[in-house]
Amino acid sequence: MKKALLVFALVAFLATGTVFAELTGVGEPTVSGSVSTTYGYDLDEEASGFYNDSSLTLTLPLLDGSMTKGGDDGMYGEITVDGIGWQLNNDGFYDVDEDADDTNTGELDATISAKLVIQDFFVELGNPDYKINNVDVSDDYLVDANTFLDEPDTWGHGATFGFANDMISLGLKVASYNDGFYTDAKDSFDDPEDEAIGPFGNDTSDADDDSYTANADNYYVFGADLTVTPMEGVSVPVSFVYDANYSADDALVGIGAAPSVALAPLTLSLPIDYVAVGDVNGFEVMPELKYDLVAGGSNVAVNFTYGTYTDVFVLDGEFVYDDNGAVDPVPTIPADLVEVVNAVADFGFSFEETEENGFVPGMAATLDVALTDMMDYLDVNADMGWTVDGTASYNMNGLKPYMGAGYGDNEVLDLNVGVEMAAAFTGFDNTVFTLDYAVDDLTDTNEANENKGRVTFDVTVSF
Repeated sequence: MKKALLVFALVAFLATGTVFAELTGVGEPTVSGSVSTTYGYDLDEEASGFYNDSSLTLTLPLLDGSMTKGGDDGMYGEITVDGIGWQLNNDGFYDVDEDADDTNTGELDATISAKLVIQDFFVELGNPDYKINNVDVSDDYLVDANTFLDEPDTWGHGATFGFANDMISLGLKVASYNDGFYTDAKDSFDDPEDEAIGPFGNDTSDADDDSYTANADNYYVFGADLTVTPMEGVSVPVSFVYDANYSADDALVGIGAAPSVALAPLTLSLPIDYVAVGDVNGFEVMPELKYDLVAGGSNVAVNFTYGTYTDVFVLDGEFVYDDNGAVDPVPTIPADLVEVVNAVADFGFSFEETEENGFVPGMAATLDVALTDMMDYLDVNADMGWTVDGTASYNMNGLKPYMGAGYGDNEVLDLNVGVEMAAAFTGFDNTVFTLDYAVDDLTDTNEANENKGRVTFDVTVSF
């Protein structure tokens, strides 16, 4: 209740127009909501029923901008606020940009940062971001090059010193572990309310007395970001991180790059990630070529993902696998494991037809073709996989039939077809009717498995 009163007090304060005069990006409060009723019939179970859903959201985007003060264009301090505000809906309070499914409603994702600017030189105050994540690989792979850098907040507090102009931007980063040179005398790794991490930590529990003593271990993390833009449409960003104290025995080294060339209608990109901790390392690269068939609309793209990983463990010796791919009997760990190098490679092709800017007005379609596990040394069956997925829809002034289907080496064909009827077709303002049929596997003719599918009819009214 206190949080609700605070929110509405802030809104009232903003309404006076006398605050945040120098800040840009003060958003307008918005209200949205919907109510839907769905009736469904399962052809397999011969079961039917209704499902009701509703949502009501008040969004308060209080600040999302920047303010400069203390000088002219050549020398000034700048402070930036990103995404502060709240959502109040029928489920509870959330951050203004937060997914409503997130269970952590007690913290805001908003950030505030500052930097000092002297001509082309700058100093950014605050925790540098060391995360390298240029290539996203399938979750099926045990380890990828980003695993070591998923939680950069461990590297606490620091600053970035840099230089930037129209052609080059360079930032040199330095941070110390968590609290830096000092540790609270009451820091405890056994206290669940204590946020102590590594050799440093700040006790945030009620027992914290803020009595700090010097710590002789000075642990730092170093990094750099370099972006070169030699001409319009060409960008070469490179990042680097070095942590000498990542583990007791080994340092962490991370390198990332994402060069790209955009010369309409072609776009070529070559993202790369590499991370090593001692002898354990991961490398990934994903060249991609995109061609716009229609400017700003329909396009085709091809990409190839390749990665090698050394920190992968597999069973050592001869073992028997059951029908589910599990080892029987269960091996002894770690005696029956051996560390090996694994390589993975995927190929993808995609086509996109956009409804607003495509070959046929109102037509939208996608086609995705993928070859997977082309070099997966650890795959039990050593088989390359493939998938084909497609969607299509055609909007005829509010009446939009659609369909989607997918098939692959698993010989499973899924399908859904339906029609969406919006206000322009039905005459009901803010109302959408949807009739849909979906089936998980059309190719399964075994009557015992009962794959006849499901039929649903949905009515959603929104504002």
